[in-house]
Amino acid sequence: MKKIFDILLIDDDENIYRIVKKRFAKEPWKIRSAFDEESAITALSQTPDLVLLDIRLPHDKEGLSLLKKIRKLIPVTPVIMLSSRREVETVVDALRSGATDYFHKPELADKDKFTSFINNILEECKKGLQRKLTYSEPGFDDIIGRSNSIHKMLKLSRLVAPEDINVLLT
Repeated sequence: MKKIFDILLIDDDENIYRIVKKRFAKEPWKIRSAFDEESAITALSQTPDLVLLDIRLPHDKEGLSLLKKIRKLIPVTPVIMLSSRREVETVVDALRSGATDYFHKPELADKDKFTSFINNILEECKKGLQRKLTYSEPGFDDIIGRSNSIHKMLKLSRLVAPEDINVLLT
């Protein structure tokens, strides 16, 4: 029997919740919603398996400030930041603030891509996998490291690799 994963979607746009709930209804996911910081903090008390967090929330509340609170409340739960925009600075800020990964909202239309993305993260969490010593993305085969810093750097590199821009990692 497949485990039903509890996913908390924090987004001020109720349409995003409806789309995700309807589009992924056949997945073994129980999707709950919170539309602002206050309801999110309440919903976090039930400790979801995964949090999907919009980077922009209402009332001048940024998703990054909520991310920091989430990290204090449930430090090991994966948090995926969602955004309509694809700005490298935003991605970097999200990962530095403790996000597990970042997903571009328009790509929710690609059901297979999103399902695979979420299932991979949930599977890693379910198995309690340790981070690998080597990074397996193409072009990163020769980079070896154990520290959180090297893994963050590699994650950032993977996110910006498809873009035609110069990046300096320090």
